[in-house]
This record gives sequence, structure tokens and C-alpha cells, in this order.
Amino acid sequence: MHGLFGSKQNWRSIAKQLSNKIGASVVAVDLRNHGDSPHAVLHDYPSMADDVFSLCDKIGIDKFHVMGHSMGGKTAMHMALSNPSRIESLISVDMSPIVLNLTSIFAHYITAMREIQNARVKTQTEADAILIKTIPELPIRQFILTNLKHVPGQDYLSFRINLDALEASLGPQKDICGIAGFPLSDAGKTYEGPSLFVKGNKSGYVPDSAIPGIKRLFPKTEIVGLDAGHWVHSEKPNDFIKVVEAFIKANTSK
Repeated sequence: MHGLFGSKQNWRSIAKQLSNKIGASVVAVDLRNHGDSPHAVLHDYPSMADDVFSLCDKIGIDKFHVMGHSMGGKTAMHMALSNPSRIESLISVDMSPIVLNLTSIFAHYITAMREIQNARVKTQTEADAILIKTIPELPIRQFILTNLKHVPGQDYLSFRINLDALEASLGPQKDICGIAGFPLSDAGKTYEGPSLFVKGNKSGYVPDSAIPGIKRLFPKTEIVGLDAGHWVHSEKPNDFIKVVEAFIKANTSK
């Protein structure tokens, strides 16, 4: 499962390589309000987890390893805590079950995307010219622009992600709603199966202060740091695949 503003395309290369190495199917999903999946007003971890469990039911997968990056990582954690009997193992990629201050930076990205939407741009180049005014980092602009698509019958580009729902999900964390927090319904629960937390050593999403909480919720946890930022799997794909392959092979029921 991908992170905020991502899609199943983020996992294409990794999924193919992992499938070959572990000899099993790897299913990459578009979470709600992202990619080719339907839009919905509610965007929180219980809803996303339910969506994925429903998908697994439809394609006949009862028990499985679950892996997610960032927002997808928290979704995977909630799946393991809320329905542990179906989870063979948990892999969280650069995310921890803590409250993060996401509002300022990601709301900034949404503002830029709304400007592009309102400008009714016809090319990616036009869109990038708007983004570069406030987002100088080329990789981030390229990542955002993967969501800009042609819509049949429209002569301008539109974002396929649900900007309204995602913006609302970044608001104050009063309850289980909101992706910067973590579901209050998971408080006091534990997942006793094997867990792997792969963190980027140059990222701040899995700080040392979060490790006691991780181990409290996921007692059988292995934490591995790679020399990367937040997008660990795209920055260090070979190292990432090696770590994940070894973990899955060691924790697959015979």
C-alpha cells in the first residue's frame, strides 16, 4: 500500500521483483481517494483497512503478509491490530504509530494542486511551472504530477486524487479520523505476529522516541534502518528488497 498522494504504480518494480524472489503473488492496491480507486468523503485508517480486507475477500486471499509505506504503513498497522488472525506478518515502511504534524506541508501541496486545477492546464509542463513557484524539489513535483491525468471529454488535465477528502483528513486529530494520527480504537491492542519496521535513517517518521510505542503494540518487532529518506523503497530498492525478502521467507507458514 502506497502513501499519501501515491498509487499502486509506486510499487510496480518492487512488487514484480519481490514476487519473483519469494515465489508468491504480490498485490499492489490503490487506496480509496487515490489512483483508480473510488472516491469517498471519509478518509481514515479503519475505512482504508476495511477496503483492503474486502478486496482480499473478493480475490480469495484469507491470510497474507501486509506491507505499506507512510499512510499505507499506518493502514497496515491498523489491519494487524484490528484483525490479527488474517495477517501473516506486518511490514511498515518508514512510518510509526504516532501523531505527526502533516498539516502544514501536505496542505501546502494541496494548495498548489488546487492552483493547477483552477488554471485548467493542458500539459504537465504548464502544471510544473505552477508547482515550481512553491515546490523547488524536482522529485516531489514529479511525484505530485503522477496524479494529473486526462479525463475523457475534458480538454484540460485533472487530478485523479480526491483533494477535498484528503485535505479534510489532514485536519485536527480529534478522534480516529485523520491520517496524521492513529486510530484510538487500537489503544491497548497488540499484534503478536512478526513485524518489520524499515525506516529511512535520513527521515524523521520513525524517531527513536517512537520505538517504545512500536514495541508495545508490536512486541515481535524487528527495526531495520537504511541510508535513505522517507521513500526508502525507491531510494534504496536493492537493499530494501533484500531485507523484505529475508523477512517474508523467515515468517511464511509452511
